[in-house]
Amino acid sequence: MFYDCNRTRWLYGICLLLYLVVGCIVNFYYLRGGAEDIIAIAEKDDVPSRRKFPDNEKAQQMNNDETQNNTNPNKNRADMYSSSIYDPTCPFVARKPASLLPGDLPGYTGWPRRVSLTVADYSIVSIEGFTVENNSVPKDKLVHHITDSKAGSLWSVLVHCPTKECRDSSPAFYARSYGPAIITGDIRSSRKHASVLGSEDENNVDYEVQFRYKIPGKYIVELVLESEDAVTLSNFPRLNNEWEPTYEGWLLPGFPLQIEVVDSDTRDASLSHASNRWCSAGEIVADTNGQWVVTGRYDQKMRDSGQIKDFGFRNGDSMLRGYREGYSSSGFCTKYFMGSNCELLPAESLMSGKMFENNTLSQCLADASVTTGTPIRLILIGDSVTNALRSMLIDEFSVDDSSGLIQIELLITSGGLAITLEQTLEALEKLRIDHQNDQFIIIFNAGLHELDKYCKASWAHWRSDHDVPPDWKYGDCLENYKHYFKVLVEFITQYPAELKIFRTTNAGWMRWGNFGFAWGADRTQSYLKSPFYVQMFNTAAIEIVKQSGEGIHIIDFYRITLARPDNTEVRDAANPTGAHLVHPGVAPLRVLTRKLMMLIMWQVCGSTLENLPH
Repeated sequence: MFYDCNRTRWLYGICLLLYLVVGCIVNFYYLRGGAEDIIAIAEKDDVPSRRKFPDNEKAQQMNNDETQNNTNPNKNRADMYSSSIYDPTCPFVARKPASLLPGDLPGYTGWPRRVSLTVADYSIVSIEGFTVENNSVPKDKLVHHITDSKAGSLWSVLVHCPTKECRDSSPAFYARSYGPAIITGDIRSSRKHASVLGSEDENNVDYEVQFRYKIPGKYIVELVLESEDAVTLSNFPRLNNEWEPTYEGWLLPGFPLQIEVVDSDTRDASLSHASNRWCSAGEIVADTNGQWVVTGRYDQKMRDSGQIKDFGFRNGDSMLRGYREGYSSSGFCTKYFMGSNCELLPAESLMSGKMFENNTLSQCLADASVTTGTPIRLILIGDSVTNALRSMLIDEFSVDDSSGLIQIELLITSGGLAITLEQTLEALEKLRIDHQNDQFIIIFNAGLHELDKYCKASWAHWRSDHDVPPDWKYGDCLENYKHYFKVLVEFITQYPAELKIFRTTNAGWMRWGNFGFAWGADRTQSYLKSPFYVQMFNTAAIEIVKQSGEGIHIIDFYRITLARPDNTEVRDAANPTGAHLVHPGVAPLRVLTRKLMMLIMWQVCGSTLENLPH
């Protein structure tokens, strides 16, 4: 029964007060308690972006921010470190393992492909050593048993091309497999398998593709001929309008395959990648075979009692927002699992500043006696991707905040080392002189601009305008890169920094896995701008760093991004191609940032991490 609040003024006031109190209690339960079921199963990796959203989403973002910042006071310390900050673009994460289905990752999304002269000549000749005829694979041979649940086990397929055109060319491939996880394959060219074909002809050209599976489930396997003649970089740069290899992007005959990966153990598949320890510095540096595991899909039915909460927008709106904000172009959520089965600290433990004065990083800085008089000066050297890393550190990890304990210096090398190296070295020297009491940490990279601007014919005029000689003083564009990069490495080896890290170049210019990109219908696409050639630069850089012998750590950013062509930068609502496909999206950058912050902590205050409960 309700009171008639119109009888007297004071009764009206009491009713209004009761209404407000009840409303506050309901909202409090909803925001703090009711959302816990969702937050508890959200991805540990994902921290909401602090980018500015359109006006019609600001209210919703404020609601999400309020929800995600609430904590349960009854959690013990170990639970606090494993808690998660809610990702607004992926509000629903499945309680049971999710999986991508055939077609969930789009295929080639680049410019129109030219006709391939060789793709039809390839065929599958064996799967895990079993001979295949006419690309017809028995179903029982498409089952793979995991023999090592920690390291994973290799599955291989062998393809063959018998024609002269194949023998006379240098093809490049892209291999990927997706299902419960997204995995890139390794391609090896070999002639040792000729006996499988019933022939010892040494001119037979065959390629073995290997995937390492850790998580059971059904997977799609794709093998793509990206370019049938990916010539070496010794032929470049070319003058303007000279021929360059072009992107093709054709699936080889017999693909895609669907295989079933079976766990040899009986434990729950969702726990096959579980970890109970934090990653060491050595494991972070050595990580090159981690995997992106699918944790949820936007199209899943979330009707059980733990997932029915409505955060104010439909799943479709969330998917669009996730795409626009750079989380995924394909409508699913992922988490990165380290190859060594250890775990990175959650992002909220790595945030700096007064808002996070009780977290792990703050405790680390206190244990190491880092003060404003002797701050950590983090020097970032690189191009626009390094600038994106800086933005991630500042916007999402609050590094370089008002506390002054960690300060960031950005030295941009956009345009390539040939024209920026001298000023970069001068800036490093000035920092050394001006901040002699600081603890220096250097994270550096070079590669994308050197490949693009110094190798491609379309930049011939630009090279001339910037006094970069067309005949190249030190040989081809790769040799020039090696020359200038070696000078930079030699300078850094002598620099008084406590920690020096080379970040490998990300897999730029991928054309696989991006929905919604608009390309001109009358253009061809140079293959020089591709992960295939990026890896050539990475190989050269890694060799130079290792030869320096001065303790420069190498951290991978190539394979992390190679598996996520769906996660690249979306520049604006108009979605021009522009910087697309070269700038990594939020997810790989966040993993990289967590790795780097943990390396810094191991260097500055390793004992804090050693004593940290999991």
